[in-house]
Amino acid sequence: TTGGSNHQISKINPQLSLYKNNTIEFLTSDSSLDDFDIEFFVDNNFKSSYNSDLITKTDDKITIEVTNSLAREFYYKVEGKGTNVIKTLSFSVDERVPNYSQIKVIDSEFNQEFKVIGIGTNVFKFNPTGIAETSLYNSTGISSFFYSTKSTNEVGGIYSINLLNRGFNVTNLPIITSIGTSEGKNVVLTVETDNIGSVNNTQVFNQGLEFSPDNTLKPKADSNIILELKDIFTLENIGIVTGGINYTSPPKVIAIGKPDIIAQTTLNGTSVDSVKILTNDSGLSKDLRIIPTINSNGVVVTQASTDSNKTVTLGLRAPNPETGSDSGFYNQGGTFPFAVGDEIFVENIKTTDGNDGYNSSAYDYTYFTVSGINTTSGLESISYSLVGLGITGGTYQQENNFGRVIKRSHLAEFLPKFRKSSFVENEVVEVVGKNITGVVAENGWDPVSQTLKIFDVTGDFSKEDFII
Repeated sequence: TTGGSNHQISKINPQLSLYKNNTIEFLTSDSSLDDFDIEFFVDNNFKSSYNSDLITKTDDKITIEVTNSLAREFYYKVEGKGTNVIKTLSFSVDERVPNYSQIKVIDSEFNQEFKVIGIGTNVFKFNPTGIAETSLYNSTGISSFFYSTKSTNEVGGIYSINLLNRGFNVTNLPIITSIGTSEGKNVVLTVETDNIGSVNNTQVFNQGLEFSPDNTLKPKADSNIILELKDIFTLENIGIVTGGINYTSPPKVIAIGKPDIIAQTTLNGTSVDSVKILTNDSGLSKDLRIIPTINSNGVVVTQASTDSNKTVTLGLRAPNPETGSDSGFYNQGGTFPFAVGDEIFVENIKTTDGNDGYNSSAYDYTYFTVSGINTTSGLESISYSLVGLGITGGTYQQENNFGRVIKRSHLAEFLPKFRKSSFVENEVVEVVGKNITGVVAENGWDPVSQTLKIFDVTGDFSKEDFII
């Protein structure tokens, strides 16, 4: 052979297994793929295209976010463009390959129970013999890493609940009224059953009139459909836990994930003292977070960068020093505004590229923890880590940048108060974005069990449908 001493035989359209909660990239920048596209399909006959917001294409790569919303199984095919169409027209895939062109989403082999063999200050060890899926696991490309434990000394969210006693002759679903905890909050539990309230048998007491022998006339029984609802709340008001300090103008209030909710704040001195709801929304859950943004307190950011360890450094605008070389923050006996361990909220920092960004809003409005400070005059800065959140903040935009960092304890904090939505008899409910409707039956809404009985249904209601 010619062209080199090392040669490699690659598989032709093999089956691909993608581990859930990873980010997968197909590099397409090689010149051999010029005027070719990789397309995705629902079926292995390549008749129906598979489109998803989790699949993005650029000139040099295809990125797939492998989340629970991605199809568990779909197919890929290389298709020619322009003059290359004929090259893939009649023989686009090799069907002799087992499970040809199939993409299958699978769970990680780490998703099982292991015995802990060693414990450190902030680590534990276990032995996953024979199941390594890669040579290295870190935060890059992994969207969710978590573990559960039966330890009674650990602090964290509820992973699962064991049912110790199913009860006897229970005719109605029980209601969870409280959970014993000294530190936990925001848990939402729903009691479900496959048999309580189900029909055991039926008996006809009166058959009514005889049916016509005309086979073209068919009797029709219209039964009710019962929908089990979640996120049934709307806002009653927004309470103030703490009004914050050092505000010069009222902050804007946002409900995360609910842009239709608009509220207005007012100040008393330098703190928030009232919140007025201007536009409300329904379909809310009790874990709704309401936070202040466009805050006028805190410190202005003058520079931002990220190093190779994913540590962010924010330059701070300090007052001019009164005397000597000390930072202007120390004027008149003042103190540096941040300390290691402080939680901070970062907002309004602009970048010139499409990287992850520096703002809390880019990471589900996370509060960052200060890991370092620099109090030198002219070089005042703070640092925090993006490990487990992102890769890099990006290139700081020098012009028209109004970034700000605020200590969490200086921010206003809000507590939403909810009321349950209600449905009235003969009210028409419909699924948003679909031609599916139903009519609320008499006494059809049970706010305790959160079930809705409807009739005269058009279309099929599905799990996760949003109704209004």
